[in-house]
Amino acid sequence: MTSHASKNSPKAIFESPKPVYIIHGEDDIKKDELINKIKQNVVDPDFTDFDFESLDASMVSPDDILAAANLAPFGSKRRMVLVIGAEIYRKREKASIADTLADGIIKLCGAGCLVLRVGSSEDEASRQQTVLTKKIDQATTKVGEIISCSSMKQEELIGWMREYVSAAGKNLDSQAAMRLYQSIGNDRHALRNELEKIICFVGDGKKINIEEVNAVCSNNPEDVIFKLVDAVTSKDSGRTLSLYQELIKYDTKSYAVIGRLIAMLNRQFKLLSQAYELNAMHMQLNNPDSIPEAIRNSLPSDANLLRIKWKVRDYARMAKLWTREEIANAFDLLLNCDLANKGEEIGCEDPQMNMQLTLLQLSRNKSTNNR
Repeated sequence: MTSHASKNSPKAIFESPKPVYIIHGEDDIKKDELINKIKQNVVDPDFTDFDFESLDASMVSPDDILAAANLAPFGSKRRMVLVIGAEIYRKREKASIADTLADGIIKLCGAGCLVLRVGSSEDEASRQQTVLTKKIDQATTKVGEIISCSSMKQEELIGWMREYVSAAGKNLDSQAAMRLYQSIGNDRHALRNELEKIICFVGDGKKINIEEVNAVCSNNPEDVIFKLVDAVTSKDSGRTLSLYQELIKYDTKSYAVIGRLIAMLNRQFKLLSQAYELNAMHMQLNNPDSIPEAIRNSLPSDANLLRIKWKVRDYARMAKLWTREEIANAFDLLLNCDLANKGEEIGCEDPQMNMQLTLLQLSRNKSTNNR
């Protein structure tokens, strides 16, 4: 999508903020880094509560977005309005409201800085003509910037990993970095999780060698089950079933493996449910400490999302793939699977078949219980 990439240098983009940006591409971490840089440049930290607003495109109208973007800043260079989930404007049924937004973008005054964050999707790399819609793209190009955040290549990614561990006072050697890249690929969310585990594992040690990487990131059953649970809530059915087949190789006692998996999935959906509701309340999950104490205290104690801060953003991202009905249905599917495996007259007599069917229903985003 280089045809839509900004031709200005990053420095020029941040020093001379435009009224509107569209930030899209496969690399979600890079998007958030750019958004934070824009925010640091235009919003005074002392006036963040007044001059920064985050909105969800699926929950507010274009008129509300434009009204927020046209408000004068209270004490900053500009008032920044971040709109997440802007990919919704690609949908054919949203054509009318997308046109409304495009018409308003052209008329934006210089007081605001509107940032449309487009979530990554499977067809991102193949999209050639438009980023959102032709009218929104054209309007943005006239008064602002469209910035493409493509996935990092191997050399760039290894450099990023070294910088990441360096910030923690560690040194990542070449073999260790390559082992991580070969094992995980260019998924920076997954790489960041592995790096955090390795950093904790080495403790006061300063060097991270391939031995430490192998010790933490080896394909043991616990590692596979965590990846499997994440694949389910990411709605990746192919990866889900592949990981399940790998998981059951470690233990011939299928009842034990399936019981553990159901328990892990129940916990995962409890956390996902919290992320969904916090997203719906427009909480800033990229900064969990900013969530009001009353809301924090209302969360459950046994599976509390805010106690695993390093994963909050991942859950916030996954929660956008689900509806409240689908999450509720997931708990029903898991309960039925557990009951079937305990001899109830639902499902079939084979626990593995029950589990595989449940995993497929969950990761395929079925809203209706078909059992």
